[in-house]
Amino acid sequence: MNKIWFVIIIWISKILYIFSKVFNKNICIGKFACKMQKNFIRYFSNIDYNNVIVITGTNGKSLTSTITLNILNQSGKTVISNIDENNNISGIASAFIKKCGFFGRIKCDFILLDVNENIIEEFYDLIAFKNLCVTNIQSDYIRSNGNILYRFNNIRNIIDDGMTLYINNDDPNSKLLGEELDKTIYFGVSKNERSYIQKDLFDVSVSCPKCGNKIIFNYNNTNNMGNFRCSNCDYKSESNPTHQIVRIDYDNNEIVCNKDKYSVSNIEPIYLYSYACSISICRNFGITKKQIEEGFNILENNILNVKVRDKNIKYIQIKHESAESFKFAMDYISEDKNNKVVVIGIDTHKYINTFVMYDSNLSNILNTNIEKCICFTKDVCYDIANILSYAGLPKDKILVLNTDSYISVFREINKLNVDNIYLVSCNHKYDELKRYASSIEKDDNNEK
Repeated sequence: MNKIWFVIIIWISKILYIFSKVFNKNICIGKFACKMQKNFIRYFSNIDYNNVIVITGTNGKSLTSTITLNILNQSGKTVISNIDENNNISGIASAFIKKCGFFGRIKCDFILLDVNENIIEEFYDLIAFKNLCVTNIQSDYIRSNGNILYRFNNIRNIIDDGMTLYINNDDPNSKLLGEELDKTIYFGVSKNERSYIQKDLFDVSVSCPKCGNKIIFNYNNTNNMGNFRCSNCDYKSESNPTHQIVRIDYDNNEIVCNKDKYSVSNIEPIYLYSYACSISICRNFGITKKQIEEGFNILENNILNVKVRDKNIKYIQIKHESAESFKFAMDYISEDKNNKVVVIGIDTHKYINTFVMYDSNLSNILNTNIEKCICFTKDVCYDIANILSYAGLPKDKILVLNTDSYISVFREINKLNVDNIYLVSCNHKYDELKRYASSIEKDDNNEK
């Protein structure tokens, strides 16, 4: 009876999906299906668990999934992925429904899934996958995952002897998971010209997951990620990880992993661990160096552009507004030495989470010809301004707008004789900006 009801739900969900496409409606068919049947995704058939790859962790899940999906597609593999859905059970269900047959039969070479750490145990009970990649386990916003130990245990509880683990050798928390199994593939990134030592006022230290004492980083490639050792016990990074990016040529967009050189489309530090992780996964499944490189070179840029009158606005996406994505934005802007205006609007989900800018080192951006830094978003704008001031930005270069309105922000931008504008905010703010830009263009055309 459960199987019959499952098939009926599949048919209804596929009809709903067609309806949503035809009438441009946003319908989460996975959410509908999971509400109609408990443990819905358990009933899909023909799944090869050895070819199910799950990517989880605090930062870099989506980026690593996107890169790995590109590589697998370029190598001619058929892949089911939830990259265009959410990373919860309903998003996975949506991805399955869209690609399965009318009776729930899955037909593909690989299933590649970005899975939230919160539901990793629930998902494993439904689909006993055999490949688990952990990008890192770090501080996250409280609304989702406030406690590192909670997320660590969620992942550790599902590890079994039949799994292959892909573990970040440079992250103290997730690296410990690798010691659970002999079949662990470690990946990492060597010291390079953009590595640094954390010593800023707002830098957050890491405690050893084994003994609780302080972790000492020999260098950092991103926040709290790099070759490390414990100040007390013998816990440290592996000396010879399976896949290590040993050289990075930032000028020519090239990386060398072990002995293989790869040309890449984006080479910001935030991408490096995702590249290393994707190489680890794909090499283990027999994907060639050439196929991997082809996948790297179709990766889209994180920087989006929009023209509002004579102002060229470069929008930098910061997904979920984590400290890591915010640092990427600041580092990217600091590379531009031209005169510029930086606009920062942080949505802190009604202010119930810790503020990500406190975990970010802003020193790189201060001496890069900032004409003005506009801080907006209701209430939070004052925190943004304070942090910039603490970091050393002169107060006369800081403008505070206690508003969520882009109209107010643009009015101030329009007063400045600068057309090089950077916007740092979250995705729905960018959608608002595009709508505003379109309305401005229509008004200008009407006046003509």
